[in-house]
Parts: sequence; structure tokens; C-alpha cells
Amino acid sequence: MIRNVNAFEAVLPAGFDGLFHWDFLDPAWQRPKTKITPMDIDAVVERNGVFLMFETKSAGALIPPGQHISLSRLVRLGRGAITVISLQTKHAADITKWEVWRYEPRRDDPDGVDRRWYFGNAVSLLEFCGQWFVHASDVRVPPLYSRIDRPDLFASLISNPVERATVYLHELTDIERAYVLDRFRGA
Repeated sequence: MIRNVNAFEAVLPAGFDGLFHWDFLDPAWQRPKTKITPMDIDAVVERNGVFLMFETKSAGALIPPGQHISLSRLVRLGRGAITVISLQTKHAADITKWEVWRYEPRRDDPDGVDRRWYFGNAVSLLEFCGQWFVHASDVRVPPLYSRIDRPDLFASLISNPVERATVYLHELTDIERAYVLDRFRGA
């Protein structure tokens, strides 16, 4: 069930091959007694059992409560294998920020989902996704770009500090690596 057909038709998804009407299943969810309706996820990428999911909304629109609960539970069930990126735009040219949902169990957060905003444009999101791909690939391949100026973006994708340092140092030239190692050792 599409809530806003005009907005949906204004920006059709990649590979769009028509609509499927799910209304016939309403009795299975005991509607109207419940508010349950099928939802979609706008994009999913999988690499080695690690998933990156995207949910887009129009500028200023929030993820509805039911979808928010479902996506949070997916992230929690994935235990680190599922990351969700929420965008409040339908066009890459309009990207100024995105919210990343990751599994991070903490005592003060019962659902175990850490949600953080990142600020940047489509190129920044491309870089973020490239770093996710390197992480998910678990392969030491140099990325197509350098993130020396934003090590926090890269390092936040890897939880093991030793691995984080190793992967980060892999990107650097010999001179830059020596500088970082000297700073790390307190020189």
C-alpha cells in the first residue's frame, strides 16, 4: 500500500516493473483491528552475509512508527550484520545528511540500535558506502578514494581497534604512515 501515490510516481525506483497490491492480505494481519501493513525497503546491498539497507523519505518526512520498529528489530536481529541508512531525500543531488543505524548493545539503550547522523553530500555517502563495502568484503583492497581527512568515518565501521589501525594505515603512503605511527607512539 503506497501512502502517497503521486510522490511515489514522481520518483520511480530503479528497475521499477509495476505495482503489487497487497491489500488482499489485510485479513491475515487482522486489519482493521491492527495497523499492520506490508512495508518495503528502498534498497539492499549484501556482501558476504553483511547487509546495507537504505530507506528514503521525502525531505522532512519521518519513518512511520511501524517501519521504525521493524527496521530497528532487523538491525538488532542482525547483530552487526545489518546496517540501515535513512535518507530524507529522494534525489542524490539533495543529500545533506543521513542517519546510520547499527547494532551496538549498551546498557542504556534497550533496543541495541545506535543511530547517528552523518553530514555530507552524495559524494560523502558514496565514500561511506565504499568503506562499508571494504569492511563487508573483509579484504585489504585500497579504496577508490582516500579518507585521510576523515579517519572517523572509516574507523567507525570497524570495531576492533587493532584491525581499525591496520586498515587505516593500509591507505597511507610510507611518509604518512611514519607520521601516524610516530604520533601513535607519542613522538
